[in-house]
Amino acid sequence: MAEKVDLRSGTGMAEATYSCSSVEFFHSTVTKTAIEKLASKKNLVIYCGAGTTIDRTGLGWAALITSIFTGGTSKGYPTDEEIKLMAKTEASPLQLASILTQYSLENFSTDVKMQENLGARLASLLYQNASWAGGLTSEFIAQLAFEVSAGSGGSVTIVTTNYDTFIETRIRELCTGFSSVQPEDVLADGADEIVQTNQRTVSVNAISNDQLEQPLEVNHSADGVQFVYLHGSVDAAGTHRGTLVLSEADYQRTRQYSVELLSLLFSRQQSAVVILGASLTDPPLIEALAVTRKNAEDPGNKISRVCVLPISSTGYVRHGLSPQAMSQMKRHITKRGRLLGVDILIPDFHFQVAQFGYELSLAAAERPYSTSDERYGMRLSRWFTDWEKTNEKHEEFSAKFFAYSQKRLALLRSSYFDYDTDDNGEDESLRLEIWARTGRGTRQLSLIASSLGVLTDKTVRRCEPLSVTSTNASVRAFQEGRPLHVDATDILRSGKADVTSRWKSYLSVPIKNDDVVPVGVVTLASTRTRDSSGLPSGISQRMEQIVDMFRDLGTLFLDNPTDLPGPPI
Repeated sequence: MAEKVDLRSGTGMAEATYSCSSVEFFHSTVTKTAIEKLASKKNLVIYCGAGTTIDRTGLGWAALITSIFTGGTSKGYPTDEEIKLMAKTEASPLQLASILTQYSLENFSTDVKMQENLGARLASLLYQNASWAGGLTSEFIAQLAFEVSAGSGGSVTIVTTNYDTFIETRIRELCTGFSSVQPEDVLADGADEIVQTNQRTVSVNAISNDQLEQPLEVNHSADGVQFVYLHGSVDAAGTHRGTLVLSEADYQRTRQYSVELLSLLFSRQQSAVVILGASLTDPPLIEALAVTRKNAEDPGNKISRVCVLPISSTGYVRHGLSPQAMSQMKRHITKRGRLLGVDILIPDFHFQVAQFGYELSLAAAERPYSTSDERYGMRLSRWFTDWEKTNEKHEEFSAKFFAYSQKRLALLRSSYFDYDTDDNGEDESLRLEIWARTGRGTRQLSLIASSLGVLTDKTVRRCEPLSVTSTNASVRAFQEGRPLHVDATDILRSGKADVTSRWKSYLSVPIKNDDVVPVGVVTLASTRTRDSSGLPSGISQRMEQIVDMFRDLGTLFLDNPTDLPGPPI
């Protein structure tokens, strides 16, 4: 009989609420073994779900659909209030998309014009803030694909239901550094770009979903990177390829060829299948995994299939489970994966999805990964060793940061902040601070320096655990792995403002060191809310410059912590 588990954490002497796993994700033998096994395969298939777009834009599927049709949409559509009401009540995102697609069909004379209009709206949403608010999932997937193709000579297929072209664009940028080959001499059928690396030729081929409606022969053996956009794609200019799949009718029409293509890719011999940014709820994905399970489990086919699914994406976190209960829930999730023939790895935080792609690219270049000095745990350990030396000169570190922060705050106010004509911003107070990982093995962030003054006693500095239930803005940005500009109410579990707190909004920017290990966060706190602050959140170029400024500041102090910077310029 299975052991009975008390699911909810109690109070007083009862077991605490789940904070994070007992073993760090990249220290786990299961994780290291999975990375090494995937890296050994000749062919790589990466399925990119909505989470890879969310990491870059902050927009989930529901928010994207709602935003397309609100904010000054032409006449003939439901009002913004009606759309938001439908989104909150009976209509699922897909049902809402069907309603709004029908209105679009009635407002445009042809399907072509409707698709062009949708493409332009999608582009404005997907690419407007991606430059400053984006994480690194797309970047690391692109690096992984390029390393496998250019460095190891394998074939890579990236298949996605997303509309954006972030990964494809980055792959082409990585290829640009190598001399081009004349397309008429070596261009494979259907490929639209080919480049010569210092080791071998890499072709970059994009397939839109309208090509999938006819019988398609996927090239299993050719080197290169192949993109498949199951739901169409839109570039930054608003140009779309294929048919943009939004409504229930679109999903039904494209379901069969999506399942057939995914089934073909998921059952390739000597293949690694990596599912990133997906919650395993998309029907064609589930069906394709299920029908190819036997092929995947046949040892002779040498197929490894892994899905990286953060516990923070499952919904269990908000139920206040105890550590024991959460461990049981994780076990249940992996059982579902076994039924589908896929190993589900469950990190705590979203940034670990992107980091998994990066570690896999390292493993593809350097084997065996699990005993390499360059694996994640060893790189973090080396940083901690340096950081522990910095602790000995804590007051000097704090004084240096205080001096730098005064210069940066003055620059922000004079050159970047944007207020209304009748608002001089004098009542907006700011606090710039830097948080870092401290206490080897404790998994926490500590406030190590601030613009409010020099911290002289390191024994009383504020520490925040890296908990999945944290309400600290710096911790949340660290966990997400991307800049966050949020109101205090956005990060409080109750959703209610703390009237006693002076600080109403935060811009937090995670910091990685040169070894691509997350080591801290730079945060700007404001006494105004996000919408009333002088921070120009609606001006993408300025926000990008501010985020870059914070990254440079954090890197200056945290990348090589044994060498403190000189006087601020």
